[in-house]
Amino acid sequence: MLCATALLLSFAALNKFTYFAEASFIAAAVMLFLLLTRQRRRALLFAAVGCLSLCIFWSGIGHQNIAHFPLFVLRSFLIAAGDSGAMGGGAGPASAMQRLGAFDLALLLVLIVIQTRAAASQSIGQIRAAMLMVAAFIAWKEAFTRSDDSHNLTFFVACLILSAACLALVRSSISTTDRPSRGLKSYTIAAWAAVAGVSLLSGFALHAIADRGFPAMFSPWRVIGLWQSNLRIAGHYAGYASFEKDQLAVIRKTFSLPKLADDIKGESVDMFGDEQGLIILNGWNYRPRPIFQSFAAFTKPLMDINRNYILSDDAPRYYIMRLLPLDQRSPLEADSEAFEAILQRYEPIDAEGGYMLFRQRDEYRRDVLATGTLSFGESVTIPARTANTMDWLTLDIQPTLLGRIRAVFLHAPPILLRSTSRMYGASGFRLIPSMAAAGIPINPPISGVWDVSTLLDGNPMDDARQVSLIIDPGDASDFRASVPYTLVRRGLPPAAGSDAAYAASLTPLGAKAERIEASFPPAIFHLDGEDVMFVHAPSAVTLKIPPGARNISGDLGVLPGAFSPASRTRSVSFKIVVPNGTAETVLLERQMTNSGRLHFETVLPAAGGDKLILRADCSPNCDSGWSYWHVARLSP
Repeated sequence: MLCATALLLSFAALNKFTYFAEASFIAAAVMLFLLLTRQRRRALLFAAVGCLSLCIFWSGIGHQNIAHFPLFVLRSFLIAAGDSGAMGGGAGPASAMQRLGAFDLALLLVLIVIQTRAAASQSIGQIRAAMLMVAAFIAWKEAFTRSDDSHNLTFFVACLILSAACLALVRSSISTTDRPSRGLKSYTIAAWAAVAGVSLLSGFALHAIADRGFPAMFSPWRVIGLWQSNLRIAGHYAGYASFEKDQLAVIRKTFSLPKLADDIKGESVDMFGDEQGLIILNGWNYRPRPIFQSFAAFTKPLMDINRNYILSDDAPRYYIMRLLPLDQRSPLEADSEAFEAILQRYEPIDAEGGYMLFRQRDEYRRDVLATGTLSFGESVTIPARTANTMDWLTLDIQPTLLGRIRAVFLHAPPILLRSTSRMYGASGFRLIPSMAAAGIPINPPISGVWDVSTLLDGNPMDDARQVSLIIDPGDASDFRASVPYTLVRRGLPPAAGSDAAYAASLTPLGAKAERIEASFPPAIFHLDGEDVMFVHAPSAVTLKIPPGARNISGDLGVLPGAFSPASRTRSVSFKIVVPNGTAETVLLERQMTNSGRLHFETVLPAAGGDKLILRADCSPNCDSGWSYWHVARLSP
């Protein structure tokens, strides 16, 4: 049993950065218990099996260099320290689940007290109680600092496991002592049944409440279905292996980027973002930065590690970039120092399928625009920006003692960085204090790689004019009222300008998007097996028509959920027009009152200009004007 525990902890430790910190803590607690109870041989066996299995999993299964293992350990603890504040956004029925979780935790503590009373030795019972409470705290921390449905449920699963451990400890203690057993046994079974009942109830509740598919994966019915599926696979493994091989071939074809492969030609490459599998699927020479996924660069020390690597001689020859925001954060909030280093050392040379390709180049300048302190609700004015420049804002947001205590047990209260610009008006994104300490690109606002291309081309953009920190008044006591800040402007080398084919490959619009005007920053969504361009109505997208193009075809649509009963939007209208001086030629009009997509085909006027405008509007209200476009073809 002890060896199995060591193997399980070693396997879990290498599955996720944060799991290594948690598994190490649990392993240390087990070792301490064995040593305090004078089981030195078992402690030595536990440590030996754990270390050996770590090395086998790291080198044999993971194919990692054993010399890199100390760095993995260090980064695991750094990432675990920043995980609580950065990940999760309070999605789902978090408050109800927290109340249910607190009740389950109280029942579990009753069980822990019972096992302490049943122990043969009071000191042994107290040591076991401390270990169980630490495990319960880790489970609470993992679940309710993230505060989404799936992580909430992990706490109840942990309570189920810990309650079973308490039951086993009580039964073994009663069988080896002369303590009155009937009462303790009855209390233990009753408390265990209560914990198990609440834990199972939470699974059914989340399954019933959730409208989306991910939390339903953890429902009891889903688990039973997975067991049945695994048994079928075990009985027909050869056919399953062949099926998976065929599926891998399909996925490789789907994500094949032959144009970028021809540029890279086998040289080293890394991915800025979180889609590292793209490089592996294409069989390129992958040379990742130390914190290889951008979302995991939670804190300034982690960002410093990545920045120093990109500026070193070990950096890859090429970088691929695609920006996808996570948890209501800005797409450049995480790993912002790596982004700065990429702009400093690399230049864009090509694009395909929504991915930009950068190749190494020279350094650039840096000017401090302003320094000072900022209060919540107070605005900082940003001076007018010239072409080929970008502004970074560094914030030193420090928690109060109350805020530190709260962050130990719950998710820290959200902070919003609000940006005011001419096109989008006041818009904002969730701010992570540990990331803000490294600096965040704020001007011009960046929604995706199409904006990065426009910025590096030196073309006009919708600049931010003011920024401010917003927090709920009830949560303001969690942070110090005065926030030191630094506003820095960094120069970018002038670019020659991207050609039409290059710019067209950055979005699913089939042509270069010269201007995008929308109610909210645009984004690329993957829907029904292909990328679509989400442009919240009312919106207007101006495309540059390729020379010789006379036909346009594609899809337009409205995202699921736009016309829900709570929405005030009842219809979304679409229009494709060709501007001609002060007049416009309308090529196509459509109106939708249900979510979904419509295919369109139309002919461009022979005497038209070189511009095409895709418009979307809604009535009677645009709260849920979730319109999108996908232009499949602009052809002769």
